[in-house]
Amino acid sequence: INSLSGTDWVANFSGKNVQVFNPNGIVLDTITNPLFKGPWGMAFNQGTRNRADGSVDSFFVSDANNATIDRIAVIPTNKGTTFRIYQIGQLTNVNGGSKVNITWTPSLQIGRQHYVDVLLALDPATNRVAAYPNSTTVNTTNTLSTNKGITVFQGKPLNMPGGLTINPLNGDLLVVNLNDN
Repeated sequence: INSLSGTDWVANFSGKNVQVFNPNGIVLDTITNPLFKGPWGMAFNQGTRNRADGSVDSFFVSDANNATIDRIAVIPTNKGTTFRIYQIGQLTNVNGGSKVNITWTPSLQIGRQHYVDVLLALDPATNRVAAYPNSTTVNTTNTLSTNKGITVFQGKPLNMPGGLTINPLNGDLLVVNLNDN
């Protein structure tokens, strides 16, 4: 892939890979890695660069079979695009996994603390929202992560959170509960 502009990225749970499609629905690339254990949720970092590994973009994928979060670093080269996968998080793994949904935001205020380049993840097993600041640059090694993230919120009214997004009008975090809709 020489240009990722206008592509769609799909977490392929049953194929244990991530597929990249052009606007016409043609598969441009299939990204595989042993870290992928049932790719489920996906998020994009809107072009935040990581100078340490040369990436110009990153995509994040959560794995439903083991409740981990991986970063796919998009690195342009003279011969095309290279993808490097790093594990950046490990949430609560219950009964062989958890369907972790994720979203990315350029900044997040938690109390008096201000964070940048933040990946937000739902931890449905513990009724928790976790934040991974500096998500584009954290862990650029082959080391598996045990990072549970920073707790943004935990407990009621969360009741097995299953979906999340950021309200573009005011920056509020919106969460959907699976157990009580």
